[in-house]
Amino acid sequence: MAVHGPVVKIHPVVLASIADSYERRNEGASRVIGTLLGTADKHSVEVTNCFSVPHNESEDEVAVDMEFAKNMYELHKKVSPSEVIIGWYATGYDITEHSVLIHEYYSREAPNPIHLTVDTALQSNKMNIRAYVSSQMGVPGKTVGVMFTPLTVKYVYYDTERIGVDLLQRTRASPSRTNGLTTDLAQVGGAAGRIQEMLTTVLAYIEDVLCMVHSPWICVQYYSVTTAGVPFKSGVLRPWINNCVGELNQKYFIQFLFYTGMASLYSMALVVSAWVWRIKSEREGDGDKEGEEAPSKHLIVAHYIILLVESILFGVFVLVIFYDQLVSIITDETPIEQMRNRLMKDKPNNTHPAHITHTRKPKIALLREVFGRGELIYF
Repeated sequence: MAVHGPVVKIHPVVLASIADSYERRNEGASRVIGTLLGTADKHSVEVTNCFSVPHNESEDEVAVDMEFAKNMYELHKKVSPSEVIIGWYATGYDITEHSVLIHEYYSREAPNPIHLTVDTALQSNKMNIRAYVSSQMGVPGKTVGVMFTPLTVKYVYYDTERIGVDLLQRTRASPSRTNGLTTDLAQVGGAAGRIQEMLTTVLAYIEDVLCMVHSPWICVQYYSVTTAGVPFKSGVLRPWINNCVGELNQKYFIQFLFYTGMASLYSMALVVSAWVWRIKSEREGDGDKEGEEAPSKHLIVAHYIILLVESILFGVFVLVIFYDQLVSIITDETPIEQMRNRLMKDKPNNTHPAHITHTRKPKIALLREVFGRGELIYF
């Protein structure tokens, strides 16, 4: 059972290296140990590489070749300087008394190192992989011990490692337990085939939803593929340009569109009035100032044009979305429902289920459901 602490992320190459070192262990050795390399931050520890360290272990004592471990780490830093010592591993299922002594050595090499155990002997019929972090326990000034607390272990991989993992998976179905590497063309063909299968599944589901074979509310978790569709169901939301617009906040969204449109009209009026005033002043001779150069006039005119075009475009955009929202309220249907109803009318009645209709409410009642019971002019 994992406790609160950093998440340990292990790459496949680390597990393969540990298993290989266990298979190549010295005769009579019960387990192997080694150094874990990778990166660490406040929330996670990522193990990307490792190397084994020779050691001798008996019931009374343990001896670790620390000089070998230091030399290996120095050589490794020349190849991958970003990887540092983050802990150590040991094959086996349990933590022994000697693990505390070895952990003390790695505590001098890395701050708060992790301890990884890999059950290469498959004592529980599977390779159990566990990660621990140590903490002091006991009475200060008295006998102090070390307690190993478990951490959460996750498996991650790079794209290049995924190729090797997939190849190992294919050997499980091979009688000879061997399999060759596929060509680049075969890999591209396989990836294209998987994409085609996923697209076929998505298209089949969309057809079933449009034909009302499946209900979209349950399967797609109340999400629509329309641009600004707003369903009238309590608590149901729809994405609109990275925003959620639902029945409970639709009133405020329409208010935002209304006041934004009014601001666009106001800015257009200001730009036009300023432009007209300047032209009128120049004609009367009051607008010419001494020392004013022609390029400055052109810049002012260009500035007027840019502001005017920007106000018009933004105003038209807001007007279109505002109209779409009002139509969805008055018709009491989202765009996806309208499209589904049109398709149902074109389909034969004996091919698909009958179209399900709902009682139409008065437009004023629908508007008051969104804007409230007061006068609509005060929305």
